Amino acid sequence: MIDVDAACRSLDIGCQLIVGANRAEHIGMDASRQRPTGTSLAWVLPHLVAHVAARGRDATPIRRLPGLRAKNFDDPDTRIADSTAVDAWRLASQITDDDALGLHMAQAIPAGTFDVLEYAFRSSPTLGSALEQLARYGRVINDRAGARLLVQDDAIAVTTGPPTERQRVEFAFAFLIRLARETTGTSLTPLEVRFVHAAPESLVEHRAFFRAPLHYDALSNQLVFARSDTTRPLVSADHALAGVVRRRLDKMLTQIPLEDEPIAARVRRMLFDSLARGEASANAVARELGVSKRTLHRRLRAEGASLRSILDEVRGEVATTLLRGTSLGTGEVAFVLGYSEPAAFHRFFRRWTGQTPLDFRRAGAATETD
Repeated sequence: MIDVDAACRSLDIGCQLIVGANRAEHIGMDASRQRPTGTSLAWVLPHLVAHVAARGRDATPIRRLPGLRAKNFDDPDTRIADSTAVDAWRLASQITDDDALGLHMAQAIPAGTFDVLEYAFRSSPTLGSALEQLARYGRVINDRAGARLLVQDDAIAVTTGPPTERQRVEFAFAFLIRLARETTGTSLTPLEVRFVHAAPESLVEHRAFFRAPLHYDALSNQLVFARSDTTRPLVSADHALAGVVRRRLDKMLTQIPLEDEPIAARVRRMLFDSLARGEASANAVARELGVSKRTLHRRLRAEGASLRSILDEVRGEVATTLLRGTSLGTGEVAFVLGYSEPAAFHRFFRRWTGQTPLDFRRAGAATETD
């Protein structure tokens, strides 16, 4: 008998782990497709202003930034232009003359500052699943520079883009390390840290905090964890809370439209999510996009894509991930992917990979043993 709950949980994990693993557009933001403008949640800015004031400096110039006037920072859903957030960080750095402002903020800021996204991280069962929540919901904080996961042989890299103000990036990575250490109850150390920006004059505090090789002038901002660390259980894991905050974050995501995002990319993302609900159909996707099925097919054709090709690609990636990373039987994998019988899945998988599901799983196990 198929364990539906286990299959769907495995699908959710598998889909998040392969974000960024096989397609470049899921690792970073292609500059040619970046939106000219973007928005960010203003969760951190009141704490940035308070931090500047606590250092005995006048934070008035930050409060008077045109994009911050008349904003209600008591509302957790307040969004501001991303360019305004960049200006606020740059101004704070100038006012404080603190070359490690991002590190200091990350260590001083109160727990819970990132609201539901932080609680989604803290309530996850393992560090790996917490990073998956970050990848899935990062656009809630910044709709242009959400985090992506790049799965490698022995490591998982958290990648952000596009490049932004130095202190802001260092704050984000330092706070993520702080979260990882607090939630695992360890002094966890990343394998390496990569920054697009140039190195600051002094690296003493950066080396002391990250305790890992630091690389500057890199091609992307990356925080790299050992795969073995992602299995660490979180002391703050809370299954009930995780469900509540994820429902809230799912709703928040729907309120962040990507108007210039290719329809094929949106369909791909929806199919990953809808597989778990058993709604991976043209009608379900068209309904979620708010268009007719005919319009959906026409817009996909205009981009040289089709729903069938995207669905096959999604199914192939999810199938290979589940066969490699879980103990689900092939019948359960077939069920997760929406096949009515295992034989249909076998035919698809053989066409997709040139191997049967069992041969593929055995080959993966042999590689790990070697």
